[in-house]
Amino acid sequence: MNKDIEIFSLSNGISQEVIQEKWSKKNLLCKCGDPKTLTKSGRIASTCGKKECHSRFGVARPGHSEFMKRNASTISGCFQKGKVNTFINSVEWKKKALTNKGVDIANSTDEDIEILFKTQLSTNAKSLAAAKTIIANGYVKWKELYDIEDIDIENLDKYSTEQIRVMKKVFQSIKSIEAGTGVARRYKRTLMTGFKYNFENQESVFTRSSYETTYIKFFEKNHIWWCYETLRVRTPESYYVPDIVFHYKGYKYILEIKGFLLDESKYFSSKIIPCINYANKNGYKMLFTYDPKIETIEKLISQEVTVD
Repeated sequence: MNKDIEIFSLSNGISQEVIQEKWSKKNLLCKCGDPKTLTKSGRIASTCGKKECHSRFGVARPGHSEFMKRNASTISGCFQKGKVNTFINSVEWKKKALTNKGVDIANSTDEDIEILFKTQLSTNAKSLAAAKTIIANGYVKWKELYDIEDIDIENLDKYSTEQIRVMKKVFQSIKSIEAGTGVARRYKRTLMTGFKYNFENQESVFTRSSYETTYIKFFEKNHIWWCYETLRVRTPESYYVPDIVFHYKGYKYILEIKGFLLDESKYFSSKIIPCINYANKNGYKMLFTYDPKIETIEKLISQEVTVD
């Protein structure tokens, strides 16, 4: 069973401790020997995901097969090759859909019908409304824990569709992580210990993202002295705590790592620029990066940000 847990852990990105606690009595491997997958709700699926492992794969259904052949062979058959139902997505069809949903379409022109359908009943409209609900609920619940930048949840309409999509994805990832089933990497928090090159003698740190974890591992592996979230920089509003401070070839660097920013200019003006000013006064260089890992230390230190 311990071997099964190890295989399942590597495949699904879940710690062995969580698996042991939640699913120690479950069969973690598919009948083919591969690890099972996880459903969207965080449960163990019945198979590894390959179609041939499904319980109904290869099962003959003569009745259904005969039904399909009979309908396809008739002249007016609904499965006739090349046949298109022109009523679907027509203006009349959209009127019927809007009426069924209780939308008042009296005196509406065809153009009005198109607009009403697009804004109230289309898949994109419903998905956008659902995404905004996910964002608002997630922001209230996890803003402090995951150090999420300010989002105006009372006026989400001001954000672009792409920004809404990104924010929704972030909060869905966090939800999976909090449930112990997340395979998302951007916000995966990690407890790290056993450091050799931490100049503040920190015995352990609890990183806020896998990006930070990856950077710390790089510094340890390459014998670069560093410390995590020990510096506090005064800003006009309060204080700002950069991710990492490290020393390299006689220079001191302040490093901020971000996966994404909804409003880069706002973040820079409120946090990064005050930190640049602090760095200039105290003998540091300020670095800012979106890179998920360090390719070379030279590339990292080339990402210095300054005030014009």
